[in-house]
Amino acid sequence: VAGTMFSKEVNDTAKPILKTTMFIIVISVIVGAAIVVVIVLSITKRLKDLQQKAKKISEGDLTENIKITSKDEIGDLGQSFSDMQSSLRTLLKTVEDNSVQVASAAEQLTASAEQTGIATQQVATAIQEVASSAEKQTYGIDKNVDSLEEISQGASIIAQNSLNVTDLTKETIFKAEEGGKSVKKTVAQMNCIFLSVK
Repeated sequence: VAGTMFSKEVNDTAKPILKTTMFIIVISVIVGAAIVVVIVLSITKRLKDLQQKAKKISEGDLTENIKITSKDEIGDLGQSFSDMQSSLRTLLKTVEDNSVQVASAAEQLTASAEQTGIATQQVATAIQEVASSAEKQTYGIDKNVDSLEEISQGASIIAQNSLNVTDLTKETIFKAEEGGKSVKKTVAQMNCIFLSVK
């Protein structure tokens, strides 16, 4: 009877402690679960916000501001997204400036190409004119060569004729001298005849 009494007293005494312990465990689990839910919701909310902003950035909208409110790993991730967004803005600005410079250079190249085309046309025209002049000069030189050949032939003929005239003149002079001698001889003979007749 004493053993049964002791066991019953222990059970009666332990029941309130067990109830209190069970109550504390249940409350702790509920509070712990609530804290875990709040932390998980906080993390997922910030991750979802970063995901939406990253999606907008990937679509080309760099105007979206990324607000960093914490200094934990998610805050570091948000800072990395913000730095990436700034780098993309700078890159796009550089690309825009470079595209303006490329467009300007392309316009200058187009203008230079047009000027080069005009200059090439002028050079081609000048070459044609020079070729035409050279052709005319070549034709003129050919004519001049022909004329010079004709003049040379004429001069040769004139020289030959002059030599012939000189030879004829010498022969005429010789014959005139002989004729003069014959006339003198005849005159002398006539004088002799005249004297002898007297």
